[in-house]
Amino acid sequence: MQNQIPPGWQKVKLGKNAFLNPEVSLKMGKEYSFIPMEDLGWNKKYAFGDKLKEFKGGAKFEEGDILFARITPCLENGKIGIAKNLSEKKGFGSTEYFVIRGKKNITNTHFLYYLCRTHDLRQVAINSMLGASGRQRASLNSLYNFEFHLPNLVTQQKIASVLSAFDDKIEVLRKQNETLEAIAQTIFKEWFVKFNFPDENGKPYRDRGGNMIDSKLGRIPEGWRIGGLLENNISKLIKTNIDKFEGEKDYVETANVNNSNYTSNFEKVTFMNRPGRANMQPVPNSFWFARMSESRKYLLFQECDQFDIETKILSTGFIGIKSIKEYLYFYWCFISSHEFNNLKNQYAEGAVQIAINNEGIKQIQLPIPRIEVAKKFTKVVEPNFKKISNNNYQIQTLSSLRDTLLPKLMRGETKV
Repeated sequence: MQNQIPPGWQKVKLGKNAFLNPEVSLKMGKEYSFIPMEDLGWNKKYAFGDKLKEFKGGAKFEEGDILFARITPCLENGKIGIAKNLSEKKGFGSTEYFVIRGKKNITNTHFLYYLCRTHDLRQVAINSMLGASGRQRASLNSLYNFEFHLPNLVTQQKIASVLSAFDDKIEVLRKQNETLEAIAQTIFKEWFVKFNFPDENGKPYRDRGGNMIDSKLGRIPEGWRIGGLLENNISKLIKTNIDKFEGEKDYVETANVNNSNYTSNFEKVTFMNRPGRANMQPVPNSFWFARMSESRKYLLFQECDQFDIETKILSTGFIGIKSIKEYLYFYWCFISSHEFNNLKNQYAEGAVQIAINNEGIKQIQLPIPRIEVAKKFTKVVEPNFKKISNNNYQIQTLSSLRDTLLPKLMRGETKV
């Protein structure tokens, strides 16, 4: 951080002004809130303890503690969060967490959370990493000895409040997206799993005695057929290749995504200086999913997502499929389902990294509705997904503003 100390601030070591890996008492064999690594994200301030699991070991923490990923690539991807809504106010998680807690009347935990998000602290931790390639871990001593400028408690609280306003708004938008997605999924299941889409009279098709026919996947509505993710005149695989571009773009790896959310900051790359896997180009009306088995990572690019389409390139760890608009949301809801995840895992193969290949994709089958039904579904759910797209753009804008303001506030360059 800067050499000049702002008036009223002190140069201190983190380890003397915060608790690092504080003692927490948990009973072996008892269930507590469990927070896995995947629940931490760059744009997700809080990690919620809504999962219960039997305690057999792992990092232990209390309500409000900071969880800081210490292992590659989670550390580089900015996996940091504050534990919240823990059962009995205690919980545990990955052994790959450092746990940080503020000291009463000295440091505000929310201020320390934003300190942990600074490039300076994270780079010190990254530079301390040791171990075998792919399993390197940061040293706790690097955090203990990290020096920074600490303001008084009132100023800490003000800084945390300003930055929290951005994260609180992001969380509201994220929750709204979850609700909109859940509504679309509920409609999808009613129409395409239970086959209760509206008939010509607006009544539930199957419940009102609509004609059903036999298929290799069971009974399906008359006029439907069994097909796959790749269908002539409906959908096609996106080939590995990107167009030459000027300047920089965000490189989206599978590690940057959890479910359908971006969870970490992106590496900036140029066309000439980019990783070999940075070779997939998003296009309008396309859906994407990670090839790896047991991974739920999905991306949707609509016609209204021009900003993301123009500013991002994707890893070859993703499979991309372009669809005609009438079937886009039908396919999106399908790949977001547990049924698809099970099918993907079933057809995944490999000795070292188990993943689905292009031939495996062709093995996945599902009932394909008549285009009239797909069009109706699109008309019903498209407003939800357009709203999600707008919310995601706001999230990226708010994140950028927060990340620009954060170092200035933490260095005392911008007063509060």
